[in-house]
Amino acid sequence: MDKIKIALAAVALMVAGSVAAQDINAKYAQAAEAISARNFAAAVPLFEQVIAEGVDVEGAEAIVDGAKKALPTAVFQMGGAAFQGGRHDEALGLFAKAAEVAELYGNPTVLNNARTWISRTVMAQGASAFNSKDFAAAAAIFQKGYDANPNDTALAMNLAMSYSGLKEFDKSAPIYKNIIALGGTDSRFEADAARARENWSLDALEQASAAARAGDHQAAIAAADALLEVIPDAADVSRTRLEAYTSLKAYPKVIELGEATAAAQTTDETRSRVWFLVGAAYQNQQSFPQAMEAYRKVTAGDNAAAARTQIAEIQKAL
Repeated sequence: MDKIKIALAAVALMVAGSVAAQDINAKYAQAAEAISARNFAAAVPLFEQVIAEGVDVEGAEAIVDGAKKALPTAVFQMGGAAFQGGRHDEALGLFAKAAEVAELYGNPTVLNNARTWISRTVMAQGASAFNSKDFAAAAAIFQKGYDANPNDTALAMNLAMSYSGLKEFDKSAPIYKNIIALGGTDSRFEADAARARENWSLDALEQASAAARAGDHQAAIAAADALLEVIPDAADVSRTRLEAYTSLKAYPKVIELGEATAAAQTTDETRSRVWFLVGAAYQNQQSFPQAMEAYRKVTAGDNAAAARTQIAEIQKAL
């Protein structure tokens, strides 16, 4: 803060000459005094006046530049005071303004700090709504912070989970996708990326399963495809997609996806369920040797006995 005071005083001494320039200088001096007294609310409008009125005043270039450098910090400090006072709505507006003027006047330090505190303010606001399962209110709050700083993966995660709570999976999915992408660029985001993979997989499974139960197998496939494009080894979702294709009697597609789907499974029982579907698809396509080969891979679960029966039936028919 002492460095800011010295810089402000130095700029104030540089302007002389015209009455207009002297007026700009006087306002700048008042703003500098307000900064010294930590009266940022008084300093901000004075800096704004210096910038607005001094832009066309000959000889005021240096002092206008000084005001542009000082304004973002002054607004940011106002936001900090509002946050400490528990006035989160006010703080959010001020941090947003600080980020705006910092970006406009080329102050990356204040810009990054403002974005960080936008996220913290939003988190403080949204936590209560989210914990109360008021997901609509939480989403509205978290969206503000996400718009300001989409690289804040913790905030993004809360926004995505809020949309998931609302069953608005079309809104949560792209946010999870962005978090996963960030995880591939910076180790700081890896934990959130892993959590995003898990949450999105659960959402996609819920969405696909609900669509399948309703008989809308195309919607089930679409929900699964969106996830599997990014997370191809999602076991439950890939199996649900295969079941949807089976329900649609899209046997060539079941055969095409069968091996990869089986490889994604994590238990003998779920792998056996996949191979049973593949065997049935081959059987419906009259590809009996391939059907028996698939059925022989059904070694666990409820389908094991049925697979042996189908092999015996095929052998009789050959």
